[in-house]
Amino acid sequence: MNSLKSLLSVCLLFLALSAFSNVYYVDHQGNSGIAGDPWNNVYTSVDAVLSIATAGDIIHVSQGSYPASSASYAIPNGVRMYGGYPSNGTVYYLFRNYLRNADNYPTILTGDDVIEVAAGLSNQTYLDGFQLQGVDRGMLIDNSSGSSHVVEPIFANCTFSGGIAGVQISHGGTIRPQFNNCRFINSNEGLVIRGEVAAQVIAPKFSQCEITNNQKGINFTAITGNMIPEFDRCRIFDNAGYAIVNGNGPGSGSGVGYAYLNFCPSPNLFSYHPRFTNTLFYGNGGILNSAVAIGCPTKDDLSVYFDHCTMYDNAPASGTPAFNLKADNINFLNTNARFVFKMENCISWNNMLNGVLMRLETAQRCRIQNSLIEPTNCFSSGNNANAAYILVNPHQWVTQVINDGGNIYNQNPLFVNPTATIPQLHLLAASPARNAGNNALIGLGVDIDFRNYLRVIEGNTDMGAYEYCPKFYNCSPTATPAIGFKSLEAPETTMDFEAYPNPFENVVYVDKNGTNFTKIEVLDLSGKVLLEQRFDAERIELSTQNLVSGVYLIRASANEEYTIKKLIKK
Repeated sequence: MNSLKSLLSVCLLFLALSAFSNVYYVDHQGNSGIAGDPWNNVYTSVDAVLSIATAGDIIHVSQGSYPASSASYAIPNGVRMYGGYPSNGTVYYLFRNYLRNADNYPTILTGDDVIEVAAGLSNQTYLDGFQLQGVDRGMLIDNSSGSSHVVEPIFANCTFSGGIAGVQISHGGTIRPQFNNCRFINSNEGLVIRGEVAAQVIAPKFSQCEITNNQKGINFTAITGNMIPEFDRCRIFDNAGYAIVNGNGPGSGSGVGYAYLNFCPSPNLFSYHPRFTNTLFYGNGGILNSAVAIGCPTKDDLSVYFDHCTMYDNAPASGTPAFNLKADNINFLNTNARFVFKMENCISWNNMLNGVLMRLETAQRCRIQNSLIEPTNCFSSGNNANAAYILVNPHQWVTQVINDGGNIYNQNPLFVNPTATIPQLHLLAASPARNAGNNALIGLGVDIDFRNYLRVIEGNTDMGAYEYCPKFYNCSPTATPAIGFKSLEAPETTMDFEAYPNPFENVVYVDKNGTNFTKIEVLDLSGKVLLEQRFDAERIELSTQNLVSGVYLIRASANEEYTIKKLIKK
């Protein structure tokens, strides 16, 4: 009875926290039929709630499929939507908010373009825990009229797919959406980002995202405007074609800067600098298939920037090599020290097609510095070409592959297990890439590696997306601030405890972390208390031999205050 009373207070507190916003619930199965349950006053369609929601409102959507009534959903500015809740009858009703999980309880939105954004959205607009499955696109951000809209919503734990693209961005204005722990899958192109209006700013940020199982990974079509997308700790893998392309590919007449064939734009009208940091590329049909059309030898770099990336097993099956850079304008001479891509503190291994890593046309240049690559050297110019680089129409006096020092050639990087189903591309202790990077090249704000370890552990950074951690170092993942909004799914409390390991086998250790909790309980998903023990020491041990494998809840309490966590027994 006391446990039921405590759990009921969770719901009351949750409602109190939301007193200044409207809170809506959506379940396609309808009401739960349980008095006191906030899910007993639900809408059965997402459209119905979006038609009345305003800035500050919160929408909770249970698992299930929700088709848009008119091809697309329009998200009101400032509305927060959370998916991934168990549906009615799946678990004990008081646990529905605690057990929200987008993978276990998929909440699917469908439509032609599932979400269409044609106006401004602030960073108070938030979607978390949805699968957006579009006939055409999972989401379309589109207003090529040149309007001054600012679009900066936040998406977390979402999956985007569509026949054309997972997400397409082609918009006038300032476009700064954030995608955190999102996936872009099963589309012709995972991402399409188009610059179409001069002086617009397209600067989406992708953190810990996956782009996989598409025909092409990312399509940057920089006709005009300022395109500066950033990818941090992402995985781009198992795409049939190239991981990165421009337009419809080299020779298509839609390369970088195609609006400026015959003149040099002012700096504020056009720039192109996609950046990939701590990112893994593996199993793709190539890495970069790029075309530069701008006929302006004095223009600043139009470069794709790879910083602390690991690229493995991306050799195309046939045709052009992993890096294929073409000039879509015969006037493109690039006789100065500008670059079409830069690689710093990176590893490239097993990416060559028939002994060739790169094709550079019409004096296009790239810079490689403090990186481990497959060829035996970097030297490649009009008069002296390394066999690993194909030069098309080179200038005799222009070096095209620039070695800026610190590179390692033709040495196995010694990955832990590159042939595993999910390649393990962190380094063995004897790797030549260990401590071989250049700290001065670490970008501003790049403090951690792919798995959130400190970026520099032994005094000097490693090449690639991972830092090697010796056993005598404390290399626990660094705590980083969460991006987005604080979850309202659990009671507000300053008290917390730690339960580990999780998943566990037969024993769970529980630490007080300096709190005044006095009791520990283990419950099943129906609310039944299975184990109870006094929390009378800073650390206690729970024996769980009598529990079968599955999902449980562990609750620590003191008087009326308590905290609940989820436990998984193997």
